[in-house]
Amino acid sequence: NINDGSKAALSRWAAWDCDNLNNNYVQYAFDAPVEITKCMVTWYDDGDGCQVPDGLTIKYLNDAGEWVSVSNMTSTGFPKNGDSCTDENAQEGVYTFDKITTTAIRLYPTNTKAQMQSARPAIIEWRLEGQFCFLGDIDHVEELIAALPETVTLDDEDAIEAARAAYDALAKAHQAMVSNIAKLLDAEAQLAELKHA
Repeated sequence: NINDGSKAALSRWAAWDCDNLNNNYVQYAFDAPVEITKCMVTWYDDGDGCQVPDGLTIKYLNDAGEWVSVSNMTSTGFPKNGDSCTDENAQEGVYTFDKITTTAIRLYPTNTKAQMQSARPAIIEWRLEGQFCFLGDIDHVEELIAALPETVTLDDEDAIEAARAAYDALAKAHQAMVSNIAKLLDAEAQLAELKHA
C-alpha cells in the first residue's frame, strides 16, 4: 500500500518477510521510460518491531539491464511516523539525486543498529518526482523510417543514414518502442548489397 495516496499508519509495507536485513527492497516498474530526480518516503516507526533505517540505497535499471546506484544523493534523514500518522501530520524523508532515465527503481533500506536484529524498516508511502520521457523522438524516428522506399537505390543512402542516426540517438528503452525498425534493417541490407555489387 505504499502508493495508494494514503499516509495513514495502517497503510504500510514492512520487511518482516526478508531474512537479509540489508537486502530488502521495494520497487516501482514502468511500461515506458521515466525521468526521476527525487524520492519522498514516509517511514513508519513504532519504536518496537518496525523502526526507521539508518541508511538508504536507491538503485535503478540502466540501459544495459543492470541495477546501479543513483549518483550524488542527498538526504533529509529518516523522520519517524508512528501509529498516529495521518495525511495532515506525516513527515517525509526527501532524497534527491542526479536525474535518471529508467523503467524501474528500487529502495534498499539499510540498517547497522543492534536493535535491527529484532526490528525491520517499514514504509507508509513512497512518492517519486519526475516525468515520463518525451516520446516525440520515437514518432520522429518512425516517420523517417516510414518515408524510406520499399525498394532502395543508392540515392536513398542519406535518408537511410539519417534514420539510423536518429534511431541510435534514442535510449535503449525507447529503441525497443520503435515499431517499424524491421523496415530500416531491410533498407540497410538493400543498400549494402547495392554498394557491394
